[in-house]
Amino acid sequence: VLVACLLAFTCIGFYRDFGSNEDYDSWISDLNELTSDSEHIYLYDGFSPLLSQTYSFNFITMEVKGINNTYRLGGWLYQLPVNEAILNENGIDNAFVCLIDNDKCLLASNDTGSQKVLVYLQENYNASATVTCIQEYTNFNIYQYSVSDN
Repeated sequence: VLVACLLAFTCIGFYRDFGSNEDYDSWISDLNELTSDSEHIYLYDGFSPLLSQTYSFNFITMEVKGINNTYRLGGWLYQLPVNEAILNENGIDNAFVCLIDNDKCLLASNDTGSQKVLVYLQENYNASATVTCIQEYTNFNIYQYSVSDN
């Protein structure tokens, strides 16, 4: 009974987040495009309301084939071995440092999330970090961080 209740709670939250099959299909389409990019690792943040609503993004990524280039910054999946393997396979020790030191690492988020990550990077890693939106999708944007040469 407990398992059935947990499954029902998860499904209700999942469908509430998307509202329609079109919304869900839009997410799947965007994520398929993202995960087909073998040149980059896409980190996604727990700050973004687009990606953190009852962890729905995590359930969607399970449906997308070949998902081996996304990494969640924070939340209950953060630093789990299955999540850390994505970084380890790419020789990355610190996901946050990767965002400012490695052009391969990009953030999938919204403007609010990208700014919160920027503040975190500036306060904890490099005060001259900057962020630029480099691609827009229907449900999120892609941001690249860099360090200015001041």
